[in-house]
Amino acid sequence: MRSKNQPLPSLYKITLITCLCLCYSLSYTQNAFENGAYYVKLAAGKEYKKNRLHQWFWGTNNRQLWTTPVRVKIVSLDTLYGGLKPYKRGGGNESKTLRLRSEEGKEYVLRSVNKTRNAVIPGILRGSFFAGFIQDGVSQSHPYASLAIATMCSVASVYHPEPILVYVPSQPALHKYNDHYGNNLYLIEERPDGNWSTTNHMGNFVEFESTLKLLKKMKEDNAWSIDQAAYIKSRLFDVLLADWDRQQDNWRWGIHQTGSKHFIPFSRDRDQALFSTNGKMTRLLMPLMHVEFMQDLSSRKQNTALLTSQDRELDRIFSNEMEKEDWVQAAGFLKNSLTDSVIEASVKKLPAEIYALSGATLIRTLQYRRNQLDRYALDFYTVLAKKVDVNGSAKDERFEVKKLGEDKVLINLFRINNGSTENDPYYSRVFVLSETKRVNLYGFGGKDVFVIDENIKEIQIRFHKGENKNPLFKRMIDLR
Repeated sequence: MRSKNQPLPSLYKITLITCLCLCYSLSYTQNAFENGAYYVKLAAGKEYKKNRLHQWFWGTNNRQLWTTPVRVKIVSLDTLYGGLKPYKRGGGNESKTLRLRSEEGKEYVLRSVNKTRNAVIPGILRGSFFAGFIQDGVSQSHPYASLAIATMCSVASVYHPEPILVYVPSQPALHKYNDHYGNNLYLIEERPDGNWSTTNHMGNFVEFESTLKLLKKMKEDNAWSIDQAAYIKSRLFDVLLADWDRQQDNWRWGIHQTGSKHFIPFSRDRDQALFSTNGKMTRLLMPLMHVEFMQDLSSRKQNTALLTSQDRELDRIFSNEMEKEDWVQAAGFLKNSLTDSVIEASVKKLPAEIYALSGATLIRTLQYRRNQLDRYALDFYTVLAKKVDVNGSAKDERFEVKKLGEDKVLINLFRINNGSTENDPYYSRVFVLSETKRVNLYGFGGKDVFVIDENIKEIQIRFHKGENKNPLFKRMIDLR
């Protein structure tokens, strides 16, 4: 007989380990096995299921989508995308995020489907009714929005990551991150960092820059520029989705060639797209809390100015050269691109259980909003046209302001190199006097030249030698 201290034979060890692994897997799959892969069925947020009275006060919102179990593939990080290694926690305040890197150096990120609002709740209020109310607000967001819009993004050339829905069990590949990230539902997607030159939906960009770093470069050197036509197209796409949260960290800026100084917008983090809020008490409290910008996707009386107001700082910088016709063209492009069949195909990327519940309604709503894009564009343009900031840089520049006829003003901005003014302006816009009441010209230092037509009386032209008071510029100055 084998003594107690005698090691198990190798065959027994292998058999025992195999059985343990199989039992471990089955505990997560609920015996769901198909095409060589294991699946689990679970709800993204069971805690958002509330009684009818609660829903009357605080809204049905997207609760049914959060509480409906969906079928999700269980993944092993050491085989996904050829093998992914986690290396850093993400910096999100609401989502659990984990950065990963593939064997070939590609960057990816895990983002939890469910959110936590602890970061925005004062410590003294945590665990209170107020904290519960704040957390329950997550039910207003759509848990799978980014899956439903990816195809529309691609067709409209709004560059974006393409997420997949996965369940990540505890596993050796998570290493030290197992306790915090194991056994959860995630969206995993490409991270806009590094070289994605072979990936169309990532813009084929070879390099990305953050908003604040790009802004810093633009202030220091007028050779840097961004594609404003692409930016306003992306912003109208945000309006289509009722996505009111497009703050500066939700953008990256990509270039196609190393050394290029012309950047193109890249959208990420669609946490508030397809937003739904309909509670009686919620609607009463929103004006008091100054959050009227959180508008419902299905609203037929959308206030575009309010919906986009949270991101006005960005819009005043990155769309300041766009005239009314540019906005009309952007709306027309989206309307022509996002056909009924494109919208339907995009929404069908939702989990089957979610599409069965809400797919048809969502398709009709998006089609209706697409048809309103002309109105949204004019509303958006009108609010931005009232007051415009024209930003130079720390380099030498020439500002020219000329009156055109009775109702228009032309502003051109030229680079000055070694005392010589370039022939072609790098900024040029015709302002309509009935639309614009004030233009601020910011020089940011340098030996600037200002030539302003003295016949201009109908519009205020103000020159500022120092800093633009836009808060983004202050955050850019504080950037380390």
